[in-house]
Amino acid sequence: MAQVMILKRGAAALKGVPTYTYIGGESQPFDEGNGNWSIKLKTGGTFTSNQAATVQVFVVGGGGAGNQNGGAGGGGYSTTTTGIALVKGLAYPISIGAGGTSSGEAGGNSTGFGCTGNGGNGGVAGAITGRTCVVQSTSGSAGNVYYYSTLSASAVSIGSGQQTVSLKYPITSATHTNGTYLIKGLNGYYRCTIVSQGDYIGTPGSAGTGGTATVAFGGTSGDKYGGAGSAPSTADGGANTGKGGGGSANYNGTTFGKGGSGIVIIRNVR
Repeated sequence: MAQVMILKRGAAALKGVPTYTYIGGESQPFDEGNGNWSIKLKTGGTFTSNQAATVQVFVVGGGGAGNQNGGAGGGGYSTTTTGIALVKGLAYPISIGAGGTSSGEAGGNSTGFGCTGNGGNGGVAGAITGRTCVVQSTSGSAGNVYYYSTLSASAVSIGSGQQTVSLKYPITSATHTNGTYLIKGLNGYYRCTIVSQGDYIGTPGSAGTGGTATVAFGGTSGDKYGGAGSAPSTADGGANTGKGGGGSANYNGTTFGKGGSGIVIIRNVR
């Protein structure tokens, strides 16, 4: 079993920096200078420190996938915990949450050293709300089509012959207070008959809930983890970012981005 040791740019190992083994997963140690160090645990495995140490732990869950029919995926949630005592020789299981891979799928939870970062939720799909329709008067093609702002409002002509209007979907009827049969529009009501039904009208959806983009350990500069994806976008969140994937912003879209996987980072207490 090979030990992994933090080195300072190829020089001798620094005193006080723990050697460790990480079985089954990928890790990346960093010497940050002035006696400070950190270790990124990028895939799941088992971490064992070869000496006792007190550490801070930053955990981010996987980002949610965007929705091909709607919004972007939410970022993984992050947690920061300080003062965790690592026991020499004790094996700590580490789980890294996967990013969502199918449309609207949530990210997985990341866990390590008793800390958990929950996965972000997938993008929320938009909905079909209406349909563009060609209509004409109830009295025939030569008559007027009338619009009503409410079920008690007066009629307003929008013209004679065939007219193109946006009707609520599914097609819904209503009755005016005076007894007139009407068809509900996206806004208001129409006195008309439908000649033909055309394109659907829908909402763009919304981003999934999740954690906001944040620098590890509450820092003010450096890489950010978590945060929702963008829409419209097909961008993936990226490995070990916890970022949400992009969404189509189209109720009838076809593309989306996958969520980024999470990460666990430990460092010396500062």
